[in-house]
Amino acid sequence: MTNDFLQNNRRLLTRIGMAFALFLAAAGLFGFVATNVHQGDTLAFDQSFLRSINTYSSPLLDSFFLVFTELGGVIAVTITSIALFSYFVYKRQRYNALLLGVGVGGAAFINYIAKITFERARPELWPQLIAETTYSFPSGHAAGSGALAICIVALLWRTKWRMLALVIAVPYILLIGFSRMYLGVHYLTDVLAGWVLSIAWVTIVISLVYVRRSRRKQPADERVTI
Repeated sequence: MTNDFLQNNRRLLTRIGMAFALFLAAAGLFGFVATNVHQGDTLAFDQSFLRSINTYSSPLLDSFFLVFTELGGVIAVTITSIALFSYFVYKRQRYNALLLGVGVGGAAFINYIAKITFERARPELWPQLIAETTYSFPSGHAAGSGALAICIVALLWRTKWRMLALVIAVPYILLIGFSRMYLGVHYLTDVLAGWVLSIAWVTIVISLVYVRRSRRKQPADERVTI
């Protein structure tokens, strides 16, 4: 084996190990939050937290968050994902298309399964500005916006747009999550669960795509079986 071969695969294994550690941390946090939500241990805190946010409500903020929250909704995330997916397919960038499609689509599917599993009712602490008919836990807006933003950052990570992607993605994810609480349609634990769900899932997807791409670049006799 050459030194380059060992170095390349050491880097690959290191990245896989770091991704696996991040996945375990996110999955563990989701399990912790989900367990406490299911047992009702977080309800008093969740309600108190929402009421504290509501004390800062105003017509201006109402208008802003009513519009901004839609940027993390099903329509916006779906349209953006399909547009990017179609672009990658057109450019024959199949790994990018795979990462985005499976990353965002998979997060949405897992979130749906979690909602119908936990069947948590929506908060009803004050008159709602928007009507939501699905279950509350986890937040679909938090999971969908998180998955989309993380995928885009991953896709741009090795380009000159990396920092711009981060600067846009982090506030976007945080504000979408906060908008759901400000509007009173999700608890803090719903939003946290949506975030860590998307982190856990997209981390695995990115890792698998990275391994597949790395294996394809190596000669057949130098590929590492993992």
